[in-house]
Amino acid sequence: MAWKLANTQYIIISTLLIVTYIPKNDIYLGWRDVGCSQHYIFGYNTFYTQRYNGSLDVKLKGRKSLLTREEIRNSLYLEGDVYVAIIDDFKAFSAFQTIHEKSSEDVAGVESLVRVSKENKPASLSEFFCKYQTRYEEANLNVVLYSLHLRNFAISKYKDMKLFFNITPKSLEIVSSDKERMDLVSLLPSILGVSHSSLVAEITESASIDSKLFTLGLEEYRQRGWQFAVDDYGMDESNLKRISDVKPKYVKIDRSLIRRHIEDNQFDLEKQIKKIRKGNVHIIMEGVENEQEWKSVKKITFDLVQGFYFSMPTIFSK
Repeated sequence: MAWKLANTQYIIISTLLIVTYIPKNDIYLGWRDVGCSQHYIFGYNTFYTQRYNGSLDVKLKGRKSLLTREEIRNSLYLEGDVYVAIIDDFKAFSAFQTIHEKSSEDVAGVESLVRVSKENKPASLSEFFCKYQTRYEEANLNVVLYSLHLRNFAISKYKDMKLFFNITPKSLEIVSSDKERMDLVSLLPSILGVSHSSLVAEITESASIDSKLFTLGLEEYRQRGWQFAVDDYGMDESNLKRISDVKPKYVKIDRSLIRRHIEDNQFDLEKQIKKIRKGNVHIIMEGVENEQEWKSVKKITFDLVQGFYFSMPTIFSK
């Protein structure tokens, strides 16, 4: 799911006085990330203090196997005080958008997002994500982005809050088919000092390919402390069956249902939410963009809210 940001452009200036332009185009609300590696490649070792020299980029296009530990390590580096990733001919940056309590409007957590550049120019996120279509390409992309976002989250002011991150069913399945990768995914938060209870994996609206592996992945990571959310409820496969399969802690209501609630007097969003709430699920209104929408949805029963009205996604910097 993609949203347009306002005409803003962020510039990061590294300590080497090299200016890197970060895209002002689409921002993908949800990273479609998952990740893994082994303990010795994590942490604040000397590798991550090195400047990018052009030799660390990782090739994902056409890949037919999961990345090695060294390749995952080599895809990330420190630029100034934050981590960035080099993936094929793209550079990826972390951005965070805050999620707020309905009652107090206090910040309860953040969702990790991504922006990309190509040859030091803004690059389209649709071009970036659509480049990686096979199961292995998608899973490996998720591996790198998960690692990128989690590292930046660990050094951010939000570290003690919830981190919401997207994961596609296909990526969950293929990583779940490799026990070593599953173990490595679980290891990273502990190495970085992030509580597993802080992690909320948003299952995106795309279809599951292998239901057995999908269920295995959900249960394995749940045992390791992850919580789950169903993303974009009301779109594609994000429906009552997906909620039944995932047994999520959170359900994010797609913006399209918010607009329908405002524009269609016959549509009862409260009734829809009552169906979802069975099982003590927490409801997040996603994509609230202006005061009119906020005033309208406030009358409905839910727990958390996210959208441009409360905060714009912000490129992470220290």
